[in-house]
Amino acid sequence: MRGRRTPTEVKKTQGTYQACRDNGVKIDTLDKMPAPSPILKLSKDAEGIWYGYGNQLIINGLMTFLDLVVFGRYCQFYDDCLIFQRDLNEKGLFQKSEKTGFEKARPQVKMLAATQTAMLKIEDRFGLSPNSRAKIPAQKKDNDGDDFDKALNE
Repeated sequence: MRGRRTPTEVKKTQGTYQACRDNGVKIDTLDKMPAPSPILKLSKDAEGIWYGYGNQLIINGLMTFLDLVVFGRYCQFYDDCLIFQRDLNEKGLFQKSEKTGFEKARPQVKMLAATQTAMLKIEDRFGLSPNSRAKIPAQKKDNDGDDFDKALNE
Protein backbone atom coordinates (compact mmCIF):
# COMPACT_ATOMS: atom_id res chain seq x y z
CA MET A 1 0.00 0.00 0.00
CA ARG A 2 1.63 3.19 -1.16
CA GLY A 3 2.10 6.13 1.18
CA ARG A 4 1.70 4.22 4.41
CA ARG A 5 4.62 2.81 6.33
CA THR A 6 4.27 -0.37 8.36
CA PRO A 7 5.56 0.01 11.93
CA THR A 8 8.83 -1.76 12.71
CA GLU A 9 7.17 -3.78 15.49
CA VAL A 10 4.64 -5.17 13.04
CA LYS A 11 7.37 -6.05 10.56
CA LYS A 12 9.30 -7.87 13.29
CA THR A 13 6.24 -9.87 14.34
CA GLN A 14 5.48 -10.76 10.72
CA GLY A 15 9.10 -11.74 10.10
CA THR A 16 9.56 -9.20 7.28
CA TYR A 17 11.85 -6.76 9.11
CA GLN A 18 15.16 -6.03 7.35
CA ALA A 19 17.65 -3.91 9.24
CA CYS A 20 19.31 -2.80 6.01
CA ARG A 21 16.04 -1.18 4.88
CA ASP A 22 15.25 0.53 8.18
CA ASN A 23 15.80 4.25 7.72
CA GLY A 24 15.31 5.03 11.40
CA VAL A 25 11.93 6.72 10.99
CA LYS A 26 9.79 5.89 14.01
CA ILE A 27 6.03 5.68 13.71
CA ASP A 28 4.30 6.84 16.86
CA THR A 29 2.61 3.88 18.47
CA LEU A 30 0.02 4.06 21.18
CA ASP A 31 2.52 2.70 23.73
CA LYS A 32 0.30 -0.04 25.11
CA MET A 33 -2.11 2.47 26.66
CA PRO A 34 -5.88 1.97 26.58
CA ALA A 35 -7.71 3.05 23.45
CA PRO A 36 -8.44 6.80 23.40
CA SER A 37 -12.03 8.01 23.22
CA PRO A 38 -13.78 7.31 19.91
CA ILE A 39 -13.42 9.94 17.23
CA LEU A 40 -16.97 9.43 15.95
CA LYS A 41 -20.27 9.38 17.83
CA LEU A 42 -20.92 5.66 18.32
CA SER A 43 -23.68 3.58 19.86
CA LYS A 44 -23.00 1.59 23.03
CA ASP A 45 -22.48 -1.59 20.97
CA ALA A 46 -19.98 0.11 18.64
CA GLU A 47 -18.17 1.68 21.62
CA GLY A 48 -17.78 -1.84 23.01
CA ILE A 49 -16.00 -2.80 19.79
CA TRP A 50 -13.90 0.39 19.93
CA TYR A 51 -12.60 -0.28 23.43
CA GLY A 52 -12.55 -4.08 23.33
CA TYR A 53 -10.90 -4.62 19.95
CA GLY A 54 -8.97 -1.35 20.10
CA ASN A 55 -7.23 -2.28 23.35
CA GLN A 56 -6.24 -5.67 21.95
CA LEU A 57 -4.85 -4.09 18.77
CA ILE A 58 -2.86 -1.60 20.82
CA ILE A 59 -1.50 -4.27 23.17
CA ASN A 60 -0.34 -6.33 20.20
CA GLY A 61 1.27 -3.30 18.53
CA LEU A 62 -1.03 -3.45 15.51
CA MET A 63 -2.61 -0.01 15.81
CA THR A 64 -0.92 3.39 15.63
CA PHE A 65 -2.28 6.94 15.79
CA LEU A 66 -2.65 6.82 12.01
CA ASP A 67 -5.02 3.86 12.31
CA LEU A 68 -7.53 5.48 14.67
CA VAL A 69 -9.60 6.98 11.84
CA VAL A 70 -9.76 3.68 9.94
CA PHE A 71 -10.63 1.75 13.08
CA GLY A 72 -13.28 4.37 13.92
CA ARG A 73 -14.75 3.78 10.47
CA TYR A 74 -14.83 0.04 11.22
CA CYS A 75 -16.78 0.71 14.41
CA GLN A 76 -19.19 2.97 12.50
CA PHE A 77 -19.72 0.20 9.92
CA TYR A 78 -20.44 -2.18 12.79
CA ASP A 79 -23.02 0.25 14.10
CA ASP A 80 -24.60 0.53 10.64
CA CYS A 81 -24.74 -3.26 10.31
CA LEU A 82 -26.64 -3.49 13.59
CA ILE A 83 -29.15 -0.88 12.41
CA PHE A 84 -29.71 -2.60 9.05
CA GLN A 85 -30.01 -6.03 10.67
CA ARG A 86 -32.55 -4.84 13.26
CA ASP A 87 -34.62 -3.23 10.50
CA LEU A 88 -34.53 -6.41 8.41
CA ASN A 89 -35.47 -8.52 11.42
CA GLU A 90 -38.52 -6.31 12.07
CA LYS A 91 -39.75 -5.77 8.51
CA GLY A 92 -38.37 -8.80 6.66
CA LEU A 93 -36.01 -9.17 3.71
CA PHE A 94 -38.57 -8.54 0.98
CA GLN A 95 -41.14 -5.90 0.09
CA LYS A 96 -43.83 -5.74 -2.59
CA SER A 97 -43.06 -3.65 -5.62
CA GLU A 98 -45.63 -0.90 -6.18
CA LYS A 99 -45.35 -1.14 -9.98
CA THR A 100 -45.42 -4.89 -10.56
CA GLY A 101 -46.77 -6.29 -7.30
CA PHE A 102 -43.92 -8.80 -7.10
CA GLU A 103 -41.68 -9.15 -4.08
CA LYS A 104 -38.22 -7.69 -4.26
CA ALA A 105 -35.35 -7.34 -1.78
CA ARG A 106 -35.51 -4.33 0.48
CA PRO A 107 -32.75 -1.69 -0.01
CA GLN A 108 -31.33 -2.50 3.45
CA VAL A 109 -30.27 -5.94 2.17
CA LYS A 110 -27.89 -4.35 -0.34
CA MET A 111 -26.68 -1.75 2.18
CA LEU A 112 -25.99 -4.47 4.76
CA ALA A 113 -24.02 -6.51 2.23
CA ALA A 114 -21.95 -3.48 1.16
CA THR A 115 -21.24 -2.55 4.78
CA GLN A 116 -20.18 -6.10 5.64
CA THR A 117 -17.85 -6.15 2.62
CA ALA A 118 -16.21 -2.92 3.77
CA MET A 119 -15.86 -4.37 7.29
CA LEU A 120 -14.15 -7.50 5.91
CA LYS A 121 -11.55 -5.37 4.14
CA ILE A 122 -10.75 -3.48 7.34
CA GLU A 123 -10.71 -6.72 9.37
CA ASP A 124 -8.03 -8.09 7.05
CA ARG A 125 -5.86 -5.01 7.61
CA PHE A 126 -6.05 -5.28 11.39
CA GLY A 127 -5.86 -9.06 11.68
CA LEU A 128 -9.41 -9.35 13.02
CA SER A 129 -10.35 -12.35 10.87
CA PRO A 130 -8.93 -15.84 11.45
CA ASN A 131 -7.32 -15.91 8.00
CA SER A 132 -5.53 -12.57 8.37
CA ARG A 133 -4.56 -13.36 11.97
CA ALA A 134 -2.91 -16.59 10.81
CA LYS A 135 -0.56 -14.50 8.67
CA ILE A 136 0.72 -12.65 11.75
CA PRO A 137 3.10 -14.80 13.80
CA ALA A 138 2.27 -15.12 17.49
CA GLN A 139 4.17 -12.69 19.67
CA LYS A 140 6.08 -13.96 22.67
CA LYS A 141 4.90 -12.31 25.84
CA ASP A 142 7.50 -11.05 28.28
CA ASN A 143 6.57 -13.18 31.23
CA ASP A 144 8.48 -13.20 34.49
CA GLY A 145 6.67 -16.34 35.59
CA ASP A 146 8.15 -19.22 37.52
CA ASP A 147 10.74 -21.70 36.20
CA PHE A 148 8.04 -24.17 35.16
CA ASP A 149 6.45 -21.56 32.87
CA LYS A 150 9.86 -20.71 31.41
CA ALA A 151 10.57 -24.38 30.71
CA LEU A 152 7.25 -24.79 28.92
CA ASN A 153 7.82 -21.73 26.74
CA GLU A 154 11.31 -22.75 25.60
